[in-house]
Amino acid sequence: MIPDTGTRSEGITAYCWSIEEFCRERYLRFLFTEADEESSQLASVLERVESRLAREDVSRMESFDDLKEFILVNIDAWAGQYAVGTRSAFCRRLESAAARVGHLIRGLVPTPDRHRIDWRRKQVTVVDIHNLHDRAKRFVIGVVLKRMFERKRKQGPRGLSLSWCSMS
Repeated sequence: MIPDTGTRSEGITAYCWSIEEFCRERYLRFLFTEADEESSQLASVLERVESRLAREDVSRMESFDDLKEFILVNIDAWAGQYAVGTRSAFCRRLESAAARVGHLIRGLVPTPDRHRIDWRRKQVTVVDIHNLHDRAKRFVIGVVLKRMFERKRKQGPRGLSLSWCSMS
C-alpha cells in the first residue's frame, strides 16, 4: 500500500481498514450520508445489514468488492421486509460507495495495526485526505471521529486532545 502524499514518503503510513474491522465496528454507515436521518427506511436497512455483517465470517474476503457482492447477494434475505425500492436504493448507494471508498477497506491485511493511528503514542498525527473523493473523506473523518470519541469516553476527562486543520 503506497501513501498518496505527492513527494514525501519517509515516515508516512497509508491507513486502511480491514474488512473484518469494517464489519465488526459497523463502519458501513459512514458510506451512507443519506441515511443520517434515523427515521428513514434506508437507515433501517443499513442498520439491519450492519447487524448481519457484524456476525458474519468475512475473514477470507480479499477486497471490498467481495464484501459488496456478499451484501448484494444477501440483501433480500437480510432486509426482505423493506420495499424493493428501498433495497434498490441501498444497493445503488453501496455500488457507488465501493467505487470511491473500496480501496480504503481491504481484506487479508497482513499487519493491520501498522495501518492504524496509534492512539497510545503521544505525538501529532496528520491524516491527509485531500486527494480522496468527497465520499471517502466523509468515511475517513467519520471513522476517525468515532474511534476518538470511543477512546475519549473510555479515558474520561483527561483523554485525547483534538485539533483539525483543513488544507485545500
